Amino acid sequence: MEAQTFFRDSQLPEVLTGILGQQPDGHIFVLVDGTTDSPLLERFFRYAPDADYHPLFLGTDMEDCLPYSPYMAQISLRHMEFIQTCTWECSPIWFTSPIPMERQLDFWKSRLYTGLPDGRHLLFRYWNPKILGPFVQDTDPTVAQSFLRPVVNLITPHPIQRQFAYHTIQPSIEVRAIPGSWPFPESALKVFEQSFYQLQSREIENHLWANAPEIMEQVHPALVPIKINAGLECGLKLGLSRDDALCRFVECQMRWGDGFWQHEAFQSIWQQPDPGELFLAKLEIL
Repeated sequence: MEAQTFFRDSQLPEVLTGILGQQPDGHIFVLVDGTTDSPLLERFFRYAPDADYHPLFLGTDMEDCLPYSPYMAQISLRHMEFIQTCTWECSPIWFTSPIPMERQLDFWKSRLYTGLPDGRHLLFRYWNPKILGPFVQDTDPTVAQSFLRPVVNLITPHPIQRQFAYHTIQPSIEVRAIPGSWPFPESALKVFEQSFYQLQSREIENHLWANAPEIMEQVHPALVPIKINAGLECGLKLGLSRDDALCRFVECQMRWGDGFWQHEAFQSIWQQPDPGELFLAKLEIL
């Protein structure tokens, strides 16, 4: 994998055009983060309404979150208006691959979760530039290559440089799109685990303000992140791994108290191997 280079916002159309010129069999794809309140997804649908796209949560255990989902889409140079709206401050992740989108979808869905050395499975938000950019920059090149198997070139926003970062991941002849689980290397975990949880905490806070503002208004602002992080830690220890289940767990703690999960209505749930779905189902009938 080659070292990253940087270029300005205004150069994005030129860079993408140049890549396609060098790779006649290549396609341009984007990963759009539709799990947050960013205007990016709305901008994508406005300026590239005819682009082929697919929500990556569709057909997975995260399907209930739709329409909130990461989206994969194929972009061509006819979508120049969308390309020109993207800056390092608000942009999808761009990548090229000779593999058609329909043959990549199962691969990217299989990468939604990563296995941790302690046996847990963590939602790996690779569609978020704040996660994928540092991951590619700071891990061993072979690790990035193994995770990004269909990718030839990768472009991510780089907030420190206030530009785009360009990476060559691997030659087109080496790309693959075979679905499969991916264990996060223990050597790289310490660099990213805290970032995962910080991002997850912010997303839960945004969800609570949008869906349960009456609860949030009763909590001192300085205590909000403390309560959310404590709830995340407790939920993970009880075996919850799905983001939607953890989010509802934190909401329940704020609504009913930290020890709500010890109530007899929930006791049998925590003895099951995968309590997330049972927990959400229980909340539906309460």
